[in-house]
Amino acid sequence: IQTLDRQNRGQLSELKLKLTRRVREVESLSEKLQQKRAMHKREKEKWRSTEKDLEFVKQNTEDQMKAENRIL
Repeated sequence: IQTLDRQNRGQLSELKLKLTRRVREVESLSEKLQQKRAMHKREKEKWRSTEKDLEFVKQNTEDQMKAENRIL
């Protein structure tokens, strides 16, 4: 009975260690995911800003070309 008790304690200890490792792994992956989401959000905002700038330049160019065509 004592041998079984020791074995059970050993197995329990081993399972606790595995669980602790898995919890740390999940926490690490969760943190990495949050970092990637934040980076993705920043990149998306940057691209939207660039897109707006390009739309503004395009509109100004079109307006300028229309004005030049009227003169011709």
